[in-house]
Amino acid sequence: MNAFSDIDSLLRVISREKDILRFLFVSRKAPSLRAEQALEHFLSQDSRRLDYLLEHGVIREADGLLVLEDTYLRFFEEVLEVNEEINVLSVKQHIDALNENIELWLTVGSDARKHRYMGEILRILRSIALSTHRNVIDLKRAIDSTYKNERDYAVKRKRLENLDRKRADIALLIKEAEKLFDERQLWMSI
Repeated sequence: MNAFSDIDSLLRVISREKDILRFLFVSRKAPSLRAEQALEHFLSQDSRRLDYLLEHGVIREADGLLVLEDTYLRFFEEVLEVNEEINVLSVKQHIDALNENIELWLTVGSDARKHRYMGEILRILRSIALSTHRNVIDLKRAIDSTYKNERDYAVKRKRLENLDRKRADIALLIKEAEKLFDERQLWMSI
């Protein structure tokens, strides 16, 4: 797989192939596009364009169907805030990184290095807030969707139980973050 050489190359490809990327994103839950259809409907019968997307890992072929590569799919879902997966692990990882950077900030003596760690701490705090906010929204959307759309009672109940466990995980992470902030309240005043 080839990598893009710079951001301009990536943005050009995304702009040029926006129609197929839009289609693949919208149909991400039920892929239905074959290579022949992509060439006919989106790529002006230019197989080089399809090969370029495949070689650069923008899309991939899975079971004869074209799908967005996971990296791009996650990026679009995060930016558009339409992710249907509730990922409490990322918040936990952010809290671990926050702890590490606070310890480093407390340890270093140089003001320049303290400033660098403080910038990282603030970035992580923003990431925690954003991830938690998105997880809560995604959880509410998933609960609403399951409750309204799932017709099989046993399946509905099982999905709602799984979502309730994720809700509990999110609540636990929020409490853990609050506890961390309370314990570390002094370091901000130093």
